[in-house]
Amino acid sequence: MAETAPDPALQQDDDLEIVYRDPKTLVPYARNSRTHSEAQVTGLTGSITEFKFANPALVRTMEDGTISVVAGHARLMAAIQLGMDRIPTVDLAYMTPTQARAYVIMDNRSAELAGWDLEMLDLELGDL
Repeated sequence: MAETAPDPALQQDDDLEIVYRDPKTLVPYARNSRTHSEAQVTGLTGSITEFKFANPALVRTMEDGTISVVAGHARLMAAIQLGMDRIPTVDLAYMTPTQARAYVIMDNRSAELAGWDLEMLDLELGDL
């Protein structure tokens, strides 16, 4: 069977690059509809302490130079709570403002729509 060429619409213009930034300089998206409880943020501080900041915050540099958070608001809150002076970020500059707004919703909603394989989860937790 012949291999098909990748869809050019799915290709990014540039490689993604991790840039370390001071979390206090990042601006949370003001219209983010996802909420984060104190318990969740506290849980994330424990996770970051144990595993480091392994999941970069997704940001977008705005026309005025501010750097707005697209995804990772709770991780940002945890990093600030921990007093971190730098966290890994990935700038989604290739997205339009409308795409970034839609991504905020999709990123938050997609996790809610996922399920659990409870049998596999029990095995994994038992081994841990």
